[in-house]
Amino acid sequence: MVAPNNFIMNTDYLSIAQSGKNTMTLIKNGGTVPAYGQVIEQTDFTYPSDNGAIEKFFVSINDSDFKLGSSADSPTGGGIIIYRISPTTVRVEFVVNNIMGSSPITYPLTKFIIKVVTFKPPNVF
Repeated sequence: MVAPNNFIMNTDYLSIAQSGKNTMTLIKNGGTVPAYGQVIEQTDFTYPSDNGAIEKFFVSINDSDFKLGSSADSPTGGGIIIYRISPTTVRVEFVVNNIMGSSPITYPLTKFIIKVVTFKPPNVF
C-alpha cells in the first residue's frame, strides 16, 4: 500500500489525537532520613481526567530532559511515583529510602516538573 501524500491533511485513516496537556511543578526541600527509615510525602494536583483518553506522564528532574514514565528517581536521592486517585486528582508521592542504612542520610532540594498529556483514540466520545 502506498502512503498518501500529505497524510495529516488528506486521510481517511483513523489516528490518535492529543486532547489535553498540563504542567505541574513539585519542589521538595532537602532533608534528612534517619537510619533504617524512609521519607514519604504526598502532594495532590487537581487535573481532571478526559473520558476515554490515554494519559502519559513526562518528568524532568532539576531542569533535565523530560523522560516518559509514571515514576522517576533523582540522582541526588529520592524519587517520585505519579498516579491518579480520582477523576479530578493526580497524586505525586515523593519517596527517599534509607531502609538498609545504619546512619542518617541527607538529600538536597529537588525540583520535579511533570507534564500530563492525554491522547484520544479515534471514535471515542
